[in-house]
Amino acid sequence: MRTKNSLKNMIIALISYFITLLITFISQKYLINILGIEYSGINSVFNNILSMLSISELGIGTAIIFNLYEPIAKNKVSEIKSLLKFYKKAYNFIALFILLFTFVTFFILFYIRFISFFKFFYICFIYCTCEVVACISFNII
Repeated sequence: MRTKNSLKNMIIALISYFITLLITFISQKYLINILGIEYSGINSVFNNILSMLSISELGIGTAIIFNLYEPIAKNKVSEIKSLLKFYKKAYNFIALFILLFTFVTFFILFYIRFISFFKFFYICFIYCTCEVVACISFNII
């Protein structure tokens, strides 16, 4: 039963990965056709910055799962609560780091006069960053 579920999980993960890959290619094609190559490049820069910020998670999600196996199996409610409080603080710290990094990036781009040409994309970048910060902050309540 466990092997069957693992195989099903792997197949679903592969299918979702390929669907995401296909959607990325299609959206890039339409982004280039509709807005132009310059805007596509700016979008790629902002996506790369947000991807770099996802590294700041540093595998905390995996650590959460690993450290919760024993307390959940042995029904240690107090230990589960203390671990979740610690993880909430860690995620809030990561969210604060991402938010500060975004403001630093904003001032650097403003200093080199990059934003004046692409205000719309920078507003989208700020929105995406706030969305990432909100997701990280409210990941563990």
